Amino acid sequence: MANAQTMPRPARAPRQTPASQPRPRLTVVSTPMPSRGTSLFMLACIAILVSALLGSLMLNTVMAKGSYEQSALQAELAQAAQTQDTLMTRFDTETSPSHLAARAKKLGMKAQSAPLLIRLSDKSVIGLDQP
Repeated sequence: MANAQTMPRPARAPRQTPASQPRPRLTVVSTPMPSRGTSLFMLACIAILVSALLGSLMLNTVMAKGSYEQSALQAELAQAAQTQDTLMTRFDTETSPSHLAARAKKLGMKAQSAPLLIRLSDKSVIGLDQP
């Protein structure tokens, strides 16, 4: 094995001294101000976003209100249908022949066994019961 001191070394570039090469001068640079067009664009985007969100909120509120009104109207419609059914049942009961006959009897009317006819020429009644 060869000794590390006997091995040839790679050639290095000669080291330059600070005096031979001037150092660049460093200065503090301020950040560039955003252009006016960018800030207006950002404001326009934010305004559009806010108006879209407010519009969505308003639409949602109106839809919810409409839903409550629809529920109230459906309940009112169901109540009206129930009232109509009750009134129709009562009407059918009141207009039944047996109920009408009972009410007529209560008022003092009597059932007619034979039909009566009115002759218009001499205004006489035909078919009267003879007492």
